[in-house]
Amino acid sequence: MNKGELTKVENFERRFGSQREYWAIHCDEQGEPVTILLTEHQLAEAKKRARDNPEDIPKREKLRFFSRLNVLFTG
Repeated sequence: MNKGELTKVENFERRFGSQREYWAIHCDEQGEPVTILLTEHQLAEAKKRARDNPEDIPKREKLRFFSRLNVLFTG
């Protein structure tokens, strides 16, 4: 999966006991758009895992000017 954008979204047609909102992550997997929904708890667990295992985190790629423009215009 490639980098994605994290957005808080409301849980429409919510059932009893389900979360009021989710974190939606729009990603790209092998050229196909993929959306992942995480609860606040799942996101907190993922953040903790990253804090506990910094050696496993890949280096962030610094976007060049034209790459940033491409992200802005292609979403």
